[in-house]
Amino acid sequence: RWKRVTMVRRIMGRPETEFWERIALAFAHAECREPRVAFANVHQVYRHLAFRRSPIRPAISRAMVHAVIARDINNPAKPTNMKAKLKQQRLAWLIKFVRRAEGPKIAEEVWNVTVAWR
Repeated sequence: RWKRVTMVRRIMGRPETEFWERIALAFAHAECREPRVAFANVHQVYRHLAFRRSPIRPAISRAMVHAVIARDINNPAKPTNMKAKLKQQRLAWLIKFVRRAEGPKIAEEVWNVTVAWR
């Protein structure tokens, strides 16, 4: 008979959390990845950290913002599909995420930059 195995959610220490944050930033800044793939990779790192009960810190928030918004703003010459543009639902989720990680002031700045860019 098969036994059900439950995963232990070990809380990560600071060095391990910082390691995963650096990986998320590397995914966000990787030019070899499309923006949607970079976001998916950063989001997977966030989910890993959340599963391990690691606190949401500003580095993950910065990686998310870079993967979702800054790559399109910094590269206006690259043609983008209208469907690939930032969707309102994803933007709302991202602003909420930034507000939780960095506070309302930073979230408002991200919102203002995004609105000005659109």
